[in-house]
This record gives sequence, C-alpha cells and structure tokens, in this order.
Amino acid sequence: MEFKLLGKKDIIVINGGTNDLDNNSEKRKSALVHMLQFAQKYVNTNIIMVNTSLRHDLAMDSQISFEIQDFNMKLSKSAKLFRHVELVEMNFNRKYFTKHGFHLNNAGKERLAKVIASQIKKIINYSSNENPVISPQWKEEFINKTNTPNTTHLPT
Repeated sequence: MEFKLLGKKDIIVINGGTNDLDNNSEKRKSALVHMLQFAQKYVNTNIIMVNTSLRHDLAMDSQISFEIQDFNMKLSKSAKLFRHVELVEMNFNRKYFTKHGFHLNNAGKERLAKVIASQIKKIINYSSNENPVISPQWKEEFINKTNTPNTTHLPT
C-alpha cells in the first residue's frame, strides 16, 4: 500500500527496537534521520512513533542505556516539530520484560498495545472534533432527489 493514499483519518504506527542502537553512533543517527524523513514525507496522515525501551538485560549506567536515552530524547524533541506525529513513551519497568530483560513479555506487549490504542483513540477523537460529522440524508429524501428530472438547462 502506498502511504500517500492515506489521509487524516488514517494512522501509521512506527515501532522499532534496540538492535540498531548499540555503540555505533552512525546507526543511531541514521535511524533517527530515516524516521524524521518519513514524517516529513507523509504529512498527509497521522503517525505514531514509539520510542525505544531501555534494555533490562544491561546495567542502567551502561553505554548502550545512555545511547538509548539520548536517542529517545532526540526523537522526542524532533517529533514535537510535526503536528501529525505523536510519540508513545515506552518507559516500561522490568516486570513487563522476559526473564532475560531484552524483549517484552505478554503483559508488556498487552500494555504497549493499550498505550498505542489509547493514542489512536485520542487522535480519532481529535480529528472527529476538528471535522464534525455531517448527518446523512434519509433514504427516501435521497431517492426523491435522484429521481427528480433535471430542469436546469445550460445556455446554448
């Protein structure tokens, strides 16, 4: 599907992981640039970006933890520049991760899904307030209008 066909009532969710946020600063910079270029390219629709969770398999003072925090801070600042982009903060505590601490467990996946669903609901409610629904005509009114002969004549 081409994203250019999406509109203000559609939503794209971007959720990545920590695999590319290791000690390679070029990979981190590239990931951030690609996300922001995507946001610039698709201003026609809503975008939800999920920031990167901390890794619970590493010490909180590890270099990778600092890199993830730095990436999330830059993503947060950059997302605020776009009216059509919302950021979901994935700062879940340890209980939402598997024993090894790297991946979300079932409770973590469910929590993330609920946070994203809540953000989607907020976007939908906002867009419906911005563009009020026009009530449809009754079927009989529609039939009567379409069966009425056109009496308007264009000048020749």
